[in-house]
Amino acid sequence: RSIQLNTGDTINFLTAQIETGSGQRKLLWYWFDVGGVHTSNTYLAKLFQFIALLNGRRDANLVVIGSPCRIDCALADDQISNFVVDMYSDIKAGL
Repeated sequence: RSIQLNTGDTINFLTAQIETGSGQRKLLWYWFDVGGVHTSNTYLAKLFQFIALLNGRRDANLVVIGSPCRIDCALADDQISNFVVDMYSDIKAGL
């Protein structure tokens, strides 16, 4: 999944649908932030982790944002998309 931020940058995410123990479905968007670098590729995340370690950094984060699905997950997808567009720079700054 890709979205365009207000800055004009396009960023990629992985998505998953899960079902909780109570039967509620949720849509998740997630990505890795390793050494300050955003990636949705698990192999690149490992490479960035190695590079970060060479530079003395140990920070590696999995960022997950979720929303409940009602009838389908289209509304949840829109809600997460809007949230990420509005809050991405703040999320990144908090890592």
